[in-house]
This record gives sequence, C-alpha cells and structure tokens, in this order.
Amino acid sequence: MMLNRFFKIMLIVITLFSLSDAHAFAKPVDDLLVSSVRSYDIKLVKQAITKGANVNQLDKDGETPLINLVHRSDKSNANAVKIAKILVNAGADRMIGNKEGKTALQYAAEKKWDSMIAILLPLLPCCR
Repeated sequence: MMLNRFFKIMLIVITLFSLSDAHAFAKPVDDLLVSSVRSYDIKLVKQAITKGANVNQLDKDGETPLINLVHRSDKSNANAVKIAKILVNAGADRMIGNKEGKTALQYAAEKKWDSMIAILLPLLPCCR
C-alpha cells in the first residue's frame, strides 16, 4: 500500500516537471548569465559559465542567451561578438530556435552582421 502511494506521488511529480515551463526551473546562475548577456558584461558571462550556467537555458521570452544577444544587439557592439564566441565555445546550441522559430544565425543574417554570422555558422566536418 505504501509503495503504491509512493509511485503515484512520483508519477505526479514527473508529470508536473514535464508540463512545466523550462524557465521555471532555472538556477540563479542561469539568471546571472541571462542578465550579464543583456548588459554585455563579458566578465560576468564568463563567471556564470564557470559556475555552471546552462548556456541553452530559455528565458521568459523563450530565447537562449545566444539568441537574445544577437536579436537585441546591433553590429556596432563589439562586446556582443566577444560574448557570442564565449557562448558558442561553452556549448551554446546554434540550432535552437525561439518561440518564433528563429535562430541566432537567422537574426544575424537579417542584420547582415558578417562577424556574427562567421561565429554562428556551423562548420561542416570537411571544413574545420
């Protein structure tokens, strides 16, 4: 009887986790990464990643730090390019899309941001 109740509770917990918003379970270090990307603070970006921030964590708008960076920056922002390199080197998935289905690469292409496109364009195995 007790074991049966335990399994029912576990099923409820698992169901709640699977139905939840990914942002709801962000760690404070993930929030630090998002805020430091938005403020173009290279030192804090590196610190958040070193502390274990998830570079692919979705924010409340459904964007990863990389998408958010490219979507909200312009070509004149040199720190944005540096941060994009840091995020990609830390394992940021360049193929993730936001709620609109757009990737960071698509936003960079729309802006004709060549230096950002060079970072975001995945290299084929033959061309590395």
